[in-house]
Amino acid sequence: MQNLYRLQGLTFPINLGQWKNFIFSEDIGKITALPFDNAKGEFECCIKVKLPEQQYAVHKLFGRTQTDLAGKVIGIVGYCQEISVHHINESIPIAQTIFDRSSEAIMITDAELAITRVNASFTSITGYDAAEAIGKTPKLFKSGLGGSLFFEEIWQSLSEKYYWEGETWGVRKSGEIYPQWGSITAIKDINGNIKSYLAIFSDISERKRTESYIQYLTDYDALTGLPNRFLLLRQLDNLLPAINQKNEIAALLFLDIDHFKTVINSLGHSVGDKILLKVAELLSSAVQSGSTIARLGGDEFAILLPELGQNRDSAVQSVTKVSDQLRGLLSDPIKIMSHSIVVTCSIGVVFFPTDADTSEQLFKLADAALHQAKQDGRNQVQFITPDIAQNANRRMILLSALNFALALNEFTLMLQPQFDRLQTLISGEALLRWEPNGQTMAYPDEFIPLAEENGTIVQIGIWVVRTVCCYIKNWIEQGLMQKTQYIAINISPKQFVQLDFVGIIRKIVEESGIQPYNLELELTEGLLIKNIDESVSKLAKLKECGFRISIDDFGTGYSSLAYLKRFPLDTLKIDRSFVTAVDNDSSNAGIVEAIIAMAKALKFDTVAEGVETQAEFDFLNHQHCDLYQGYFFSKPLSFAHFEELLKSTKAI
Repeated sequence: MQNLYRLQGLTFPINLGQWKNFIFSEDIGKITALPFDNAKGEFECCIKVKLPEQQYAVHKLFGRTQTDLAGKVIGIVGYCQEISVHHINESIPIAQTIFDRSSEAIMITDAELAITRVNASFTSITGYDAAEAIGKTPKLFKSGLGGSLFFEEIWQSLSEKYYWEGETWGVRKSGEIYPQWGSITAIKDINGNIKSYLAIFSDISERKRTESYIQYLTDYDALTGLPNRFLLLRQLDNLLPAINQKNEIAALLFLDIDHFKTVINSLGHSVGDKILLKVAELLSSAVQSGSTIARLGGDEFAILLPELGQNRDSAVQSVTKVSDQLRGLLSDPIKIMSHSIVVTCSIGVVFFPTDADTSEQLFKLADAALHQAKQDGRNQVQFITPDIAQNANRRMILLSALNFALALNEFTLMLQPQFDRLQTLISGEALLRWEPNGQTMAYPDEFIPLAEENGTIVQIGIWVVRTVCCYIKNWIEQGLMQKTQYIAINISPKQFVQLDFVGIIRKIVEESGIQPYNLELELTEGLLIKNIDESVSKLAKLKECGFRISIDDFGTGYSSLAYLKRFPLDTLKIDRSFVTAVDNDSSNAGIVEAIIAMAKALKFDTVAEGVETQAEFDFLNHQHCDLYQGYFFSKPLSFAHFEELLKSTKAI
């Protein structure tokens, strides 16, 4: 104890009660808790001792109690070891730098809340400089928002925890109210009394704007400002109970801009966005108050028409009137920069609760009706029907089942024989069939577009090529297939546009051990014409490998000599729509004659599809068509039956 007094420059002995004045208040309890009345008491603790000139020392105390013969405590023996000496204000330069350069506002008040110091960021955020703020209280910046209960909670936290943190509203010198995030810390002196408050806060206006915009984007379309799919779904969920309770009818319309992708490909996305904005404006102007226009994505919009009465026929009339009005508005040319663009739209309509009673079902059926309107030629309105709903349901089932069809071995291949004019077997066209588990047989016209849509067509196409190559290899080894005979395989657009399509096909053929000329690859006109230069390049590579190449369904697309003469083709396949009744339909006859003559001029073979009568064959034979396929000669055969046909055919 003498040392403690000596350190303070005092003479010992004096009033021993003064020792508490030389020890930091938080350490006094450590000493008073020592076991002074315990005969076997030993102790050890660290305390901070105040020194002159704003310094303090950390001391470690060691000791034990002394007792008389009776075991009564009569004193304490111990010693004090100085561990280190510190300056109370040694961190002031660092603290001052932080104070001055902090991007957050810092405000210090005294215990009575009078402001004593502020930093530069305080001035930047509030607009008040130091001279205007010092001496005032924080009421100067009080926005009046939050209420008395809110501020009571702040003071309760400060009194209990000496700290508070949270979001408040501040007011700038200009009067502008802004959101801020801050903290308040109560600072105590060495005696444990609050001597000041430290407030640190930042302006979170930008963060709030960002949060608000993110929230906006969850409910609204960023381009048009219309409600999006999620907000529309919530509105439907809220509307359905009310509609049921009132026993009324409402309608949901899905609207799609026809051929919008073509517009974007031709004029660019910037023009496309302007079209979408104009369409959104026109749709919004056409519907009554209380209705909802939403953008579902891309070029697809939705219109929610509530309160159409209780009679379905009347509701149909109302929706028809609105739909015609919408189509009429969109039919006027839209002027964008130097372009004058006319757009049409397809509309699918579903009523609730008569057609469906959940938002999910409504979306599904409205989409099905829209899909049918587009399938039927576009630029029309299609109301949902039981057949459309059933087809939509099957479509969804097939789309899902396609993902597993290969793994489940659900695909089979048939071969449609092709004969020459002497009815000698020359080749066969591979036709894909699919029997999904638990469903009726699906034919290519039904499932190939779906496989194109979900991308499974690529792997399906590879399976077809491998399977056909395997059979060809077997027939060659048996001596059944001659060099002039081949099998034709349809190639889908998604297969053909693959970067390494040529390499993939060539590798499969090489691995199977057959020759490229054993295969004929059938492609459509529309596929080849999309990118003529790329098509010409790929076709040239395929021809270099030795593959035969044909255009399928010729005559239904562009049929232009300008591009035909650039393609290294072997065969043109005349579409069955021209072959049907060609013997007594002058239009079909003229088209077929022209196709065959053009093919001869370009040194291509011709194949007539769908030949079903003797008269059709006679006409085509007279025109010197090269090959024929159809039920007049043979229906599609299994590979086993096609093999029997090969065996019975005279070697060529």
